[in-house]
Amino acid sequence: KNAFEDLNTPIVHRFYGGGSNMRGFQNRRLSPMIETGVEDGVMQYVPVGGDGLLDGSIELRYPFVTYDGFLKSIGGVTFVDYGNVTRAWRDVFTLSGLHYAVGTGVRINTDIGPIRLDLALNIPTEATSGVSKAAGAIERFLVRSTGRAPGGVPVYDPKEGPTLGTCATLARCSHREPWLAVQFSLGEAF
Repeated sequence: KNAFEDLNTPIVHRFYGGGSNMRGFQNRRLSPMIETGVEDGVMQYVPVGGDGLLDGSIELRYPFVTYDGFLKSIGGVTFVDYGNVTRAWRDVFTLSGLHYAVGTGVRINTDIGPIRLDLALNIPTEATSGVSKAAGAIERFLVRSTGRAPGGVPVYDPKEGPTLGTCATLARCSHREPWLAVQFSLGEAF
């Protein structure tokens, strides 16, 4: 049985986070994942989305210079993003599962619209993914004693269901996304 067969929502209707709505993750990478196999010695993961989405942003924008003509202004931005995507919509209200990112960026306003470049850093917490760390003695002890690994995006085994919270080894419990993300876009995020 597929781990997502119990969800009635078709995969194309599920929520995904990351990208312009959660700049600490690449596009659609803040999502429950499934393993797809090993490629070049590295386990590959595919986001499969979920029925619950909670995200938001606090952003401070400030101008550097203003111009007349095609280029209107150049400014900066500092932000904190937060969010989570969960398999079931009810689980999204578990605020301890939120992922956080902080960052800074540049805004270039032109006659045809704004150009955005953002650099975001994941803030590692008990629930969030981000900074990769090896499975040390503390992590191995937590897995053996609680069956739960600290941090990471939930990984769902297509045959066994969720591995986070019920895993036997740290490697199978969660998948960690890169700790730094760069976002480039045209137009306003909101």
